[in-house]
Amino acid sequence: MKNIILENEKHSPQLTGNKATNLSRLKEAGFAVPSFVTILPSAFSDEARWQDDLLVDELKEAHAKFQVGEALLAVRSSAIDEDGDATSFAGQLDSFLNVKSESVIASAKTVWLSGSSERLQTYCKKMGIEKSSDGPAIIVQKMVNAKVAGVAFSADPITGNRATVVINAVTGLADRLVAGEVGGDLFYVHDSGSILRTETQGAKLSDDILLEIARNARKIESLFGCPQDIEWAHDGVQLFILQARPITTLPEETQGDLRIWDNSNIAESYQGVTTPLTFSFAAKAYEHVYIQFCRLMGVPNERIQANQHIFPRMLGFVRGRIYYNLVNWYRLLALLPGFQVNRPFMEQMMGVKEELPAEIVEKVLADNKVSSAKAYLNFCLSVSAMVVRFVNLNREIAAFQKHFNTTVSAVPKDLRTLSTDQLVKTYRGLEGKLLTSWDAPLVNDFFAMIFFGLLGSLSQKWFPSQLFSHPELLVHSGGIISTEPARLIAEMAAIARDDEMLRELLKNGSLTQIERVINENHRFGQTFKNYLEMFGDRCFNELKLESPTLKDNPLPLLRNIGAMASMHGETRVENKENLKAKLNSNEQSAKSQIAELPWLKRSVFNFVANQAIERIRWRENLRFERTRLFGLVRRLFLEVGKRFEKEGILNSQNDIFYLEVEEVLNFVEGKSTTSNLTELAELRKRESQEFKLELPPPNRIVTRNAVIPATPVSISVGATPCVARPENENQTISCIARSENAMQGLGCSPGIVRGRVRVVRDPASAKPLEDEILIAERTDPGWIVLFTQAKGIIVEYGSLLSHTAIVSRELGIPAIVSAA
Repeated sequence: MKNIILENEKHSPQLTGNKATNLSRLKEAGFAVPSFVTILPSAFSDEARWQDDLLVDELKEAHAKFQVGEALLAVRSSAIDEDGDATSFAGQLDSFLNVKSESVIASAKTVWLSGSSERLQTYCKKMGIEKSSDGPAIIVQKMVNAKVAGVAFSADPITGNRATVVINAVTGLADRLVAGEVGGDLFYVHDSGSILRTETQGAKLSDDILLEIARNARKIESLFGCPQDIEWAHDGVQLFILQARPITTLPEETQGDLRIWDNSNIAESYQGVTTPLTFSFAAKAYEHVYIQFCRLMGVPNERIQANQHIFPRMLGFVRGRIYYNLVNWYRLLALLPGFQVNRPFMEQMMGVKEELPAEIVEKVLADNKVSSAKAYLNFCLSVSAMVVRFVNLNREIAAFQKHFNTTVSAVPKDLRTLSTDQLVKTYRGLEGKLLTSWDAPLVNDFFAMIFFGLLGSLSQKWFPSQLFSHPELLVHSGGIISTEPARLIAEMAAIARDDEMLRELLKNGSLTQIERVINENHRFGQTFKNYLEMFGDRCFNELKLESPTLKDNPLPLLRNIGAMASMHGETRVENKENLKAKLNSNEQSAKSQIAELPWLKRSVFNFVANQAIERIRWRENLRFERTRLFGLVRRLFLEVGKRFEKEGILNSQNDIFYLEVEEVLNFVEGKSTTSNLTELAELRKRESQEFKLELPPPNRIVTRNAVIPATPVSISVGATPCVARPENENQTISCIARSENAMQGLGCSPGIVRGRVRVVRDPASAKPLEDEILIAERTDPGWIVLFTQAKGIIVEYGSLLSHTAIVSRELGIPAIVSAA
């Protein structure tokens, strides 16, 4: 078209102004922006030209393309300097709402003529800018039938607080609010999810809608790289973004550097509220192992020392929930060679959904800038170390496992034989021997990230026109220990299927009754004993030290075995075999495409694919050693808790989980700054309960100050977001259904299935799946029983290298992660 640019065509500030360009970027990024077209300034620059039927015809064609029909339209300006970093042009140019199609051109010309008004000339002179001689471009946009509308600031425009989204709302359209004719209602939404309301005008907004506006504001701020002034409207069903521009008068916030907290992936291991003991142990573990990792990868000691501050701060604790301190993760990655190349791979492995703001990337690069000669030397040293590590990696893994088993087996199985002082010394020994030598798992994880990322890049580059998904190549890699529980569970279910008394007791009997019968069924009893010895530390939220393990309470596992034993096992096996046959067919199809590559490309591709398979396999297997270590640490501290309860130091043995690691150790070693651990634990227990009753903080939080909100908001009926503790499973299903007509995510295990879905929050209390598709917010190895029963798996969070992805591929179950 000669006079019009469509919304999906290239816009630029020099041609169509900032407002139209920003709308185009928002639309491209996936935000709900009402359909619009942009009329170029040149359409009105000649008196005869604007009357030409060409513009009328072009508008008709554009409106037909976007199915505008009889809808009313908004006609607004988009001048070159409008909505810029320093100038907003707010109120300086005309705009029209509720315009009929036949009146669009007349309204558009009026808007264009306002570009030469006296008030605009005065404004430009005052702001020290030169007014464009071409006049403004014109946005013609479909109106939203707004129930409520307003503006949102992704930072407080008064205080400059970047951790709060300020929302100003009125009923109906926001034109009176923008014009200053009404004040509207104010809402302050902290990044933690807390909400402060100052309602006076009756613009009723639910917590759900307020949180949705705040989340969109944060995403828009991330998209444009600076705090944004956003105009929005809600029609009672959907939130629409009408405009976004920089906040031009925001006070500088000088109290701290920009920090980004993200739990996209780590929440797979630490779901929900976590206790202080778990967080403090995890934070210490991350500190030790990543210092060691840098040394292993050839990072010079002087660079490690210069960045010493980042290692104790790899994790954050926000309202009882564990987050990655994402900026420090990028600083860690920047110490390694090829930061800009590795960065997308790390984001993929960690399941990070949003790119890091340019401000952070530039600062990370600047902080690690060295002379060219030194940079080249560091690069060569690091690459050399990486090559050596890669060549010797399998031997190092074997050495690590031997060292791990030797260290763990030296701890007495019966911890009751140790004194409290000996328990503490045992923990210190584990910390010194294992956390500082966690080298092989870290190096393997690094190469898993590299090869998996390379596999994806090569797949897209060398098979651009094929329906080719590189996860297909990772199916049935074999040798993954996380699938062994599935095999043993199926074996026990098969045994119980032939023993009617055992089968019924597994379904309905008490633990004492089941244990008595198990002793009589030697085959089942021995298999079950082997299962507990090997996988007794695996449970729901197994890396949370406070989580009861199967050794503590095996009844949920036994119940599921009983339910599986009562199902038609032959049909289930047949269905699984049919599905695996289809998956094998997909795998063979992918391999046949690879075989058509030229020899050199084929060799490179197969090497990368094989290494990705091998590293991912070891990544999952070595994570099991982490599970074993956490299980042992849990038993050590729980035994200390029993002593503290007996001696009156704590009210209950489980109160030990509400103390930090060093608080417990210091108390025993005589270095504690308080002797009143009882009150400290009780305080933390009360806080933990408050955290559980609050709306969970967002998955990504951007701050410059402390992240703890002053006014937490409790969960109430009607204000619960999709992922927050539903009253029952049906509520979650309807919540997912109403959010979008369709869900999208990352396909991590190929296949197509159809069936009824079941939303599960707690696998320990969930009923067995009956040929259903499992939907969960997050999963961990404690979900293995449900995995074996699932027809398909959909998980809201996780990455292509998450436990869900790896195990579902190995079990041959179609699965999607990062679903939204």
